[in-house]
Amino acid sequence: MRNHLTALLLFLITLANLKGQEHTFNLEKEKINFDVSPKYKSLFFNINHPIEITTDADSLRYELAGGEFITTDSGSFLKPLSDHEVILNVYDRENRLVFVKNYRVLPEIRPMLAGAYSDSALFDVHILSNRIIGKSRGIKPFRVKSFKVTTNKRHEIQGDKLKGQAKIDATKFQDGRLVVFSDITIEIFKGIETRLEPFRVTYIRTTELRPTVIGM
Repeated sequence: MRNHLTALLLFLITLANLKGQEHTFNLEKEKINFDVSPKYKSLFFNINHPIEITTDADSLRYELAGGEFITTDSGSFLKPLSDHEVILNVYDRENRLVFVKNYRVLPEIRPMLAGAYSDSALFDVHILSNRIIGKSRGIKPFRVKSFKVTTNKRHEIQGDKLKGQAKIDATKFQDGRLVVFSDITIEIFKGIETRLEPFRVTYIRTTELRPTVIGM
């Protein structure tokens, strides 16, 4: 009986000491739901990879360790700048890590024309007749879907080689002219497109450029 009274007395003393004080209790955090699309397993070095993250949480911060997490008006992108692996980290408003995803990094896809990379010099016949491709070391070439090139005006080309008026204009280029292929679009994975760095090439004429004669 005496033991019971002692326990009751200690309980009442504890309640008296706690009265009027504020206490913080660590409650289990609510689970944050994520849907990351596309489901990349690997990324290409120095290439923008479109990504969409759907979540029910607010005020999240995204970081790509070993690269850049880029946000623009047209969407968000992962850009690896490390040779081997990058890590997508997501933090909540209290800077706590709530999501992690690792990606293997593959060699950069670079534009190539007639076996040459950017900042090369090529004969006119090679520039006019060959297809531009995307090339990553050890991987099958990527077919170019579209690009832009400037002659006496800017042309948007659907496909992977010069054609139409753009090709006609290019036959009149002066020797030594710098030709730039820009906005080179490829499909890196099924249904996923991105753009490569511009391709610059010096135009070497193999025939004399004859002036156009109008009238007699």
